[in-house]
Amino acid sequence: MKRQKGFTLIEVLIATLVLGIGLLGMAKLQTVSLQGSEGANLRTEATLLSYDITDRIRANRSAYLDDNGDFTDPPDTADQTDQTDQTDQTNQTDQTDQGNQNDHGNQNDQGDQGTQSNNKQTNCEWNGSKVESCTPSEMARHDLAKWRDILANELPGGTGTVCLDSTPEDGGDSNDDGTVATNEYGCDGNGSLYAVKIWWIETDNRTGNPVFKRFVTTFQP
Repeated sequence: MKRQKGFTLIEVLIATLVLGIGLLGMAKLQTVSLQGSEGANLRTEATLLSYDITDRIRANRSAYLDDNGDFTDPPDTADQTDQTDQTDQTNQTDQTDQGNQNDHGNQNDQGDQGTQSNNKQTNCEWNGSKVESCTPSEMARHDLAKWRDILANELPGGTGTVCLDSTPEDGGDSNDDGTVATNEYGCDGNGSLYAVKIWWIETDNRTGNPVFKRFVTTFQP
């Protein structure tokens, strides 16, 4: 009887199964590697943005310090003022329509934020050759507002703050609603160091669920 040569069907199936398991493992490894690379890129971006706002604050130090020499965040403290200014502008327009242009001009003098949108000062933008008339306080509001815009655009779910904080390694999405609100920043206003806190969303490698990541650096202006 002639002896048969070659592979049996069972051997082929086993070899295919082993090869498939190996390919799945390689695919999983590649996915984890890509996620890790993306996470590293996001952390690098957060690091650069934290240094950026730190340098801007140090370059315009007096505009960020109150009368007691303590740090103040112009956009946060200006929110209500902005709303008041916008109301004033509406009233001023009405007064102009009624012929009270002098009163309108006086009210413009009282509100120095009439040119800003979302706390960004249009007169603080570089127009290609120079920056128009821009006070230090306007530049401070402009820098922080623009910085937060960059955070939102460059980092998934990105947000951040600068504050005096004795426990900087805290703050985050405490109520699990997918955002970090101002009351979740965790700033206590104590200590001698100022913290730059930045949050963004990444995908957890183990669960695949979105999670908030935080980068913190401390400095003295």
